[in-house]
Amino acid sequence: SAADALLVKARAEAEATKIRAKADAEAEKTRAEGAKEAGLLIGESDVATSLAKLRITYEPFNKSNHFFFGLEGPGDLPKAILGKQLAQEAGAAGMAGASSLR
Repeated sequence: SAADALLVKARAEAEATKIRAKADAEAEKTRAEGAKEAGLLIGESDVATSLAKLRITYEPFNKSNHFFFGLEGPGDLPKAILGKQLAQEAGAAGMAGASSLR
């Protein structure tokens, strides 16, 4: 009958919704575990930590170029934030591995 068909359809839709919700939850859990693991790995390396800080700091300048607190541009940020020596160390030692942190 039509009522039985509607009941079967409703149950199938409910089951599909349940399966999608479970898959979404598993995907979110996997993303969270990956982010946690990446954070722990970055935290183990001083150079990686410095590079992550630089990447976060540079983000506003990637969208537009602004004169910012007397700096000539984004190229002056590492020295302004980390100091000349640490900026040079992070740049020389870490830029080769920067793409592996993304």
